[in-house]
Amino acid sequence: MKTYKLDPEEQQILRDIEAGKYKTVPNIKEEIKKARLYAKNTLNKLKKSILIERLA
Repeated sequence: MKTYKLDPEEQQILRDIEAGKYKTVPNIKEEIKKARLYAKNTLNKLKKSILIERLA
């Protein structure tokens, strides 16, 4: 098994997950779709702003 070096924040998140503090949402597939769409839109917006900066 591969081991990873985690920073303190990541270690806390891992402990919380293992302790059951995080629960999956009932509509996980829809939430994943939304998150992907938000990420895609954010990247497109960043690309446009970079292009505008280069043209200015």
